Amino acid sequence: SSPLLRPMKEYSANTVYFIPNADAKQAQIYFYVPIGDYNRADDVNRIAFNQYFSGGFNGLVMQEIREKNSMAYTAYGSATSRGLPGSKTYLTGYIGTQNDKALGAVELFYELLENMPRHPETIDNIKNSIKESLQTQKPSPRNLGQSVSAWEKMGYTEDPAKELAAQVDSLTFDDILDFYNTYIKGKPVAISIVADPRDVNSKDFAKFGKVVKLSDKDLFNDKDVMFQ
Repeated sequence: SSPLLRPMKEYSANTVYFIPNADAKQAQIYFYVPIGDYNRADDVNRIAFNQYFSGGFNGLVMQEIREKNSMAYTAYGSATSRGLPGSKTYLTGYIGTQNDKALGAVELFYELLENMPRHPETIDNIKNSIKESLQTQKPSPRNLGQSVSAWEKMGYTEDPAKELAAQVDSLTFDDILDFYNTYIKGKPVAISIVADPRDVNSKDFAKFGKVVKLSDKDLFNDKDVMFQ
């Protein structure tokens, strides 16, 4: 049977969702950028972009937000796909930081989305990391049937690692930039922030887009079974 694909939220303008929580010991910040329909031809460029943008401690997100500016305990961001024809791809990001650093952390992450720094000298390390990852990502015998089914739905006729590994050899830094400029730069961004309102002023985030205040009741249905 076909998998159920729930429609992804579309945005025509930047939106900031602020959820005040007086018990929040630190700010939880999430980013969402709709990219578009899934296209198998983008797979290797998306993987390379993710490695460059948020490849562990060497990725831009951790380097710029945590290592250089000490604005977060943890941070990441990656372009994700459900890998099915007709499904959407999107970038998601996260920052966990002190309440009083929330604004500065959002400013840094947003700047990465809008004006991503260029470091073409990293391309060889990126290619090597991708190759190592492709070589080690083997499905277990228990999950082999499920993996093969997923590959077929994505349009592959064999293990995607073989096709992607061949494409990595010809990968250039311009391919990463093309992916970024096509799918990330200048696109509407949704930001959600859970923080203590005594330390975080929602009005400060209006510079990023329309601010929408939400409460727990807007997010959770207390009549649901799990609350009974």
